[in-house]
Amino acid sequence: MNCLIHCWWQILAATVAYWMLGALWFNPKVFGTLWQKSHGLPEMTEQTRKEAMKMMPMMMLKSLIFSMMICIALCYFICMGCCSSGHCTGPDMCMPIMMHNLKVALLVSIFAIGGGMSMGYTYQMKPLSAYLVDIGYHVVACCVAVAVLHLLCSHCGG
Repeated sequence: MNCLIHCWWQILAATVAYWMLGALWFNPKVFGTLWQKSHGLPEMTEQTRKEAMKMMPMMMLKSLIFSMMICIALCYFICMGCCSSGHCTGPDMCMPIMMHNLKVALLVSIFAIGGGMSMGYTYQMKPLSAYLVDIGYHVVACCVAVAVLHLLCSHCGG
């Protein structure tokens, strides 16, 4: 837990990376349109767009907070790995620890986040495309966040 206290700005950087990836991922030109259709959301009209824009600041703030919660958990697991195996004390240790950290990201995103989403989507009878867009975002975002945390926390190279 001591590591979390010392890595607060790295957690903020990872959170911003996680959150910004969401802005790209759910852009209509990337996966946003597929996401909207797979969740059965109607096309935006001018009226619904205006209503959505009123709610957008609060939704963005909430998603930033939720991204931070995930990044705190990732940082905790990374710190546990560093404390048990030693920090990246040189270039020869940096890559093995980075690979361990990416495994942590995959485990958290696929099994913890994906498992929870799968249970909900099963009962909501969501199509596979909704699941793939949503879990795909978290898998990529967790890997990006872990890379940011690793590079900013570990002092690779000595």
